[in-house]
Amino acid sequence: MLHGSVISTYNGMIAFIIFIIINIFITIAYWLAFRHIEKSAARVRKNNSQLKLIKYKLTNGGKQ
Repeated sequence: MLHGSVISTYNGMIAFIIFIIINIFITIAYWLAFRHIEKSAARVRKNNSQLKLIKYKLTNGGKQ
């Protein structure tokens, strides 16, 4: 009985460790993908902010 519980605990620990390792891999993959998306988004955002600045200067500059 004790032996069986020890084995099940051991298997549970192995499953848990494998689960953690898989989670770490998924997290790294997501992080890398997110960083890549973030770089692209930052580039787009930079362009958008420059366009907004130009629009702001055109609209508000004309009013003043």
